[in-house]
Amino acid sequence: MCLISELAAGKVKDFNTDDILVLPLDTTKYDTHEDAMKTVLDHFNQIDILVNNSGRSQRALAVDTELKVDQDLFDLNVIGSISLTKVVLCHMVERKAGHVVVVSSVQGKFGVVGSATYSASKFAIQGYFSSLRAELYDKGITVTAICPGPIRTASVQNAVTEVSGKSYKDKQIAEDVSGRMEAGKFAKYMSVAVVNKLDECWISPQPVLLITYASQYMPSIFTMLYKRFAIKGLKKLREAKAKEN
Repeated sequence: MCLISELAAGKVKDFNTDDILVLPLDTTKYDTHEDAMKTVLDHFNQIDILVNNSGRSQRALAVDTELKVDQDLFDLNVIGSISLTKVVLCHMVERKAGHVVVVSSVQGKFGVVGSATYSASKFAIQGYFSSLRAELYDKGITVTAICPGPIRTASVQNAVTEVSGKSYKDKQIAEDVSGRMEAGKFAKYMSVAVVNKLDECWISPQPVLLITYASQYMPSIFTMLYKRFAIKGLKKLREAKAKEN
């Protein structure tokens, strides 16, 4: 078996196409998860690893956000991963082997202005999979939580706003992504964490990584640093709302 990083880097040239199966899956359609698992088992006979990587970001002030937006974010970011994990866990527990990976966020460590519900969903992910790790420690199943910081993907453009059905790109507001980590670089770091079966891994450029450490180990310093970044983020969101109006 090759490493994920080796496959991504194109170092693996010879592999059987039978080793690849691509299935469409909507993680919010919970009643389809069991059938998807059965299809995978019919093809591979077993599931060694599950990587939960579905989710959506947010750009909106909490006071302006419709409740439907909150509900939709939790369905996608939290319940979808829990549902799929519970289905696959039945198979892993029976085999007494397996690895469950969930992509959380450093926002599961501290709240961020303009992302209250997104942060809440990641706090929920952290709590659920931390408990799951403790429950499964003697069953041969590993649980890894990956906490990325700002990564250069389309997550900003596709982030939800305060109105259900609208994306941040609909506002036609450019956001500076120069300080974000390249997706390929993040994928390599994540693959290392997964292969080594780490319980939890934070992957982020500075200064967000420093802020994450401060929130965990130096809460007083974190509060001081965070006020500076929170005010800047709040100002940006208010200016965007004023421009839209």
